[in-house]
Amino acid sequence: MTEGMTHEEYVAIQRRRVAELARQILAGEIDVLDGSCQIEVLRFEVEVEDEDQDFMAFTLVSSETDHLPIGIEALNWSDEALARKEPELQQAREWAIATVRTQCANLLARFADAEQALGADVTPRKRDSEESKG
Repeated sequence: MTEGMTHEEYVAIQRRRVAELARQILAGEIDVLDGSCQIEVLRFEVEVEDEDQDFMAFTLVSSETDHLPIGIEALNWSDEALARKEPELQQAREWAIATVRTQCANLLARFADAEQALGADVTPRKRDSEESKG
């Protein structure tokens, strides 16, 4: 924990990190597999029950995809190996977003600051950019 920061402040910062990751997953700004793994790790920092249902979905994704080159781990894989894994990664991403979409919206609602929650769209969508044109 950072010096001079209270435990409550630390937990609040970690909760905002979870909310931001959830927002990024819903917006397609971060890989759903990488974001899910990051949220899964943060669950121990945000003072929730061990069996919190919103976090359990991320634990499932992390567990089911831990053999894949995700996030920084992909840097340790050769281009050829990454290419061979790409179909499996794509299938895993499709499964993962279906698995965590509702939980991302829930975490965003639970942990975002009031002004962030008011400005964030928590409704999962298939397309983002087309709706802003008009």
